Amino acid sequence: MRTIPLKKHILAASALAAIAATALAGPIESEVESISRARYEALNKKDVAALDKLYAKDYQFVSFWGKRYGVGFLKSWMQSGAAFKLTPANYKIAVSADGTMAFAVLDLHEEYGAGKEASVSDTVFTEIYEKKDGRWMLVQGHNSVKGKAPWEK
Repeated sequence: MRTIPLKKHILAASALAAIAATALAGPIESEVESISRARYEALNKKDVAALDKLYAKDYQFVSFWGKRYGVGFLKSWMQSGAAFKLTPANYKIAVSADGTMAFAVLDLHEEYGAGKEASVSDTVFTEIYEKKDGRWMLVQGHNSVKGKAPWEK
């Protein structure tokens, strides 16, 4: 009888777990995650035109310090030349029973500025999508600091 080393069992179990997790995500969840990832690509590339395809006109973002921002703020911030990189990970997506709303919660690694002016933060971001005219549109967002807020350090 042939034995397979433990390392191969662990790799096989990890692969099966990844396949099972993917299989559990339905088509709406997969679509919403793709849209969210496209959003971060557009933000990182400073592709202002792409935002109009992803954001509802009345989109609002509430920062962890409680200030509200709209799409206009995002566009002007992107056009300002500010250096930043946003990296999403660990998506959890839920869809409303009627299939018209989707909620994505993800970890977001944020890097702003360069050199001595650089700052890094890790947040949990919540995105709320609504199906409008057959398309998923981002209608609201909110981030919360993972761990301590900058003013608590």
